[in-house]
Amino acid sequence: MDLDHRDPLALASVRALLQLGGIHEKAGRPKQALEVMEQALTLDPVNEAAAAAVIRLLIGLGR
Repeated sequence: MDLDHRDPLALASVRALLQLGGIHEKAGRPKQALEVMEQALTLDPVNEAAAAAVIRLLIGLGR
């Protein structure tokens, strides 16, 4: 799949969401981190970092 056509604003948003999710996770707020990471994954469904974070957080929350 050619990903070069993706919207630069959407990509910047995903990067910002990943950073925010990481901040929540490091601060011990896994539910908030999960919400933010899921938003990132919604914007960019093929983003491996977002997918891995969602899986890790779900496991950590026992889901």
